[in-house]
Amino acid sequence: MKLISLLSGDVIQKWSLELKDVLRPTGSSVLALAFGKDDTYYAIGSNGKLNVFQ
Repeated sequence: MKLISLLSGDVIQKWSLELKDVLRPTGSSVLALAFGKDDTYYAIGSNGKLNVFQ
C-alpha cells in the first residue's frame, strides 16, 4: 500500500499488506482507510484483516 501526495504525486510512504499464504495469489484489496494520530493509518482489507501502518 502506498501513501501518495495528491499535490505532487510523490510516494510519501510504502507498506506491505499481510497475506494469508505467500504461495497462493490473493484478491485482497483495501476497502477502507482511516487516518489515526501520530502518522498511524488503519486499513480494512477484503480478507477481513485490519492492518495498522506506522
